[in-house]
Amino acid sequence: MDAGAEGRGADRLHHYLLTVSLIAVLIPLLFMGDRGGAALPRICVTLAVTIIISAVVSLTLTPMMSARILRHEPKEQQGAFTGGPETVFERMIAFYGRT
Repeated sequence: MDAGAEGRGADRLHHYLLTVSLIAVLIPLLFMGDRGGAALPRICVTLAVTIIISAVVSLTLTPMMSARILRHEPKEQQGAFTGGPETVFERMIAFYGRT
């Protein structure tokens, strides 16, 4: 659970600023009711709520689920599904280290 809390804290400011800037873009559109038609304010509110829900999920639920589901396994206990790609990644890192 410590990794989830650490990962959540790493990008927290970035998520807050991105969420605020996206909603700030929608505010002027919200007050353009007569130019954009009757549906424009509804679309803006729907997008703003969706952005807020996405920010809450990405800041709380995703890191905690990742900490719960993704666990480190020693190399001896890894199966072919996780051990195969790990070998490929290690070879790529070694290649980049040589070049």
